[in-house]
Amino acid sequence: MPTDLIPHPGPANIDFAPGAGTVAPPSMETNAQPTIRYRVDSKNQLISVSDEWIAFAAENDGESVAPDLVLGKNLLAAISDLTLRQLYLQLVALARLGRPARFRFRCDSPGFRRLFEMTIRGQEGGVVEFSSVLLESESRPEVALFDFHQARNESFLRVCSWCQRIAVGTSWLPVEEAVDRLGLMHQPTLPSLTHGICEKCNSEMLAAIAKLGRSGTAEPA
Repeated sequence: MPTDLIPHPGPANIDFAPGAGTVAPPSMETNAQPTIRYRVDSKNQLISVSDEWIAFAAENDGESVAPDLVLGKNLLAAISDLTLRQLYLQLVALARLGRPARFRFRCDSPGFRRLFEMTIRGQEGGVVEFSSVLLESESRPEVALFDFHQARNESFLRVCSWCQRIAVGTSWLPVEEAVDRLGLMHQPTLPSLTHGICEKCNSEMLAAIAKLGRSGTAEPA
């Protein structure tokens, strides 16, 4: 996470927050996959990361999110996209009021489409715990745009932190379609990635957060 610090360290969302447009009461966690955990204090400073965080970072070229580089950082202030930051501020505030949230989000790697589920829970003293577990992983041909070892140029492409679609003009396209539309397969260098949230995912999350704020629970539509 170079400039943005958020959720769990993954190559395709190394500097952003996740999502999938659904917020619900936390369910029982499965032991099928390791759970990636980290906690922030009442000032939203990162105070702990789990061994699973460290392992996931090591497996996914996440050297920039090693514990000695991120502990003590303000997790939410480091989100550069203002819309995305506001979503997380609302979710964290609700968690501190005893209203935990659960939602799904994509965190792809170059060779895999990956679906995660995140739970945000409040704890004593204003501490908030984030936990993520991998639900599904599907292999695909390597996508160089999500390979952070690739040479980059000075242009930027926006990636939705929830669905991993790429902004191309006024549309948000699956990464494979965006690469083809923009002719990136034949470029010597690739655009850098910056992360935000598409209109569809943002609308769904705002509706779910509003429901969570009113009733304390929100089920996916």
